[in-house]
Amino acid sequence: QKADGKKDGDTDAVPETYDLKVPEGFVVDDAVMGEFTKLAKEAKLSQEQAQKFADLHAKLVKETSQKFVAQWERTIETWQAEAKADPEIGGAGHEEKLATAKYGLKKFGTPELSQLMDDLYVGNHKEFIRLFYRLGKIAQDPKFVEAESVGAVRSDAEVLYPEHKQ
Repeated sequence: QKADGKKDGDTDAVPETYDLKVPEGFVVDDAVMGEFTKLAKEAKLSQEQAQKFADLHAKLVKETSQKFVAQWERTIETWQAEAKADPEIGGAGHEEKLATAKYGLKKFGTPELSQLMDDLYVGNHKEFIRLFYRLGKIAQDPKFVEAESVGAVRSDAEVLYPEHKQ
């Protein structure tokens, strides 16, 4: 018999460490587990009682995560609907306008920017589509001249006072 009056085989005995089972894919943070173990020991929780709290925590985290994901998906769907209804980038020819926007992103953006936009799903927002659509139109315009090929750089004085040549 132990000092707390419980026998070694008792299921409600406070263990030295807790061996908690967590759902597949659930990652246990060591610092949080340390805090939990300290609190569980102070509360004199048995292994079975501690497992019940761990199960409840996993359930709450899963439900919260699912709600967040569902809310984010609704946000993305709203962005897509707004883009399709936008007078400039939506309506008839929306798919072609998206292709022009993708071209603008490819022409003026970097692979890192494209990846970031994919990771954050902001490429679905009408303002990003509008920006890259306009850039894509500029890039497709055969009259488009890049700044480097404009010619000699003029001084501020030459720009402000073109009639006074030096």
